Amino acid sequence: MTKTDFVKIIAPVAEYYGRTLSDAALQVYYEAAKEISAQAFEHLVRMHIAHPEQGRFFPTLAHVAAQAGEESDIARHAGIDFDNEPNIDGTGWFDCNHETKHDREQRRRKYIAKCVDQWRSAPALERIAHSENIPIRYRTPMLKAIASIKLLENDHG
Repeated sequence: MTKTDFVKIIAPVAEYYGRTLSDAALQVYYEAAKEISAQAFEHLVRMHIAHPEQGRFFPTLAHVAAQAGEESDIARHAGIDFDNEPNIDGTGWFDCNHETKHDREQRRRKYIAKCVDQWRSAPALERIAHSENIPIRYRTPMLKAIASIKLLENDHG
């Protein structure tokens, strides 16, 4: 997102919350948020404003990024994914078909914990880019940027 896009989005929000943002504050906020697409950022800010609890406060980048998904959302989706595909964690089909209910539940819990840990350690850009709370058309530029960065990292070690 360009700085102009950012200011067009955040200035009315600051006014709505009765906040005055200095140039330095705008610069800090912009530098932290610039990798997010303008459409996705605006969408997340609107979600923040509409949030029954968080919406009472001016949105920090942490609040905005949190709108992309919460830990409970990630855990729920991981559980659903595991239930739909019990070998998603790499366990072979033979072992899946011969394990006890207790063993499967242990693997399920371990898989969910791993997904939540990965989500916690992911940068805000990746959390937002992979969020199902944001329309794909807003996420596409970020997903492309992340793929480019990963390709460069792989090529240059």
